[in-house]
Amino acid sequence: MATLEQFALLIGEFGAQIGAEGLAPDASGACTLVIDNRLVIEIEYQRAGAVVLSTRLGPVPSDITVYQRMLEANGLWREAGGAVMGLDPGTSDGLLLLRVPAAGLDLATFRAALEAFIDQAEAWTGAIASIDRAEPQAPAPAEDGEPPSSDAFIIRG
Repeated sequence: MATLEQFALLIGEFGAQIGAEGLAPDASGACTLVIDNRLVIEIEYQRAGAVVLSTRLGPVPSDITVYQRMLEANGLWREAGGAVMGLDPGTSDGLLLLRVPAAGLDLATFRAALEAFIDQAEAWTGAIASIDRAEPQAPAPAEDGEPPSSDAFIIRG
């Protein structure tokens, strides 16, 4: 996949597969999925040859332990599933971003990347939210291998 038009076809095919007929990127190459009415995933085509998945992880407490965990996960990538984390300077929300190379991207590869990203986002959202209640721990990705149900997606195009 090398063009915005090819990306739009891929997103349309994905939408049809999950029961979201008409899913399409906007003119800038972006669309949004809302998972279980709580997790917002932005999907954006970048002309530099990538698709970027991003989401907010919620407010990050001003705690050096939290920042340390996030930096450690960035440094070791495997703890963030290949994604990187950061902070939105305007809101102090945690951010999770994954760059997926567009070259050769097909539906199966896209769906697998998206499902793994959702697993990481859910794990890190929970880990960050639990900071006030317990010692932070690195989240473990889901191991059941089950994709999210198709009725779990709400689409904004």
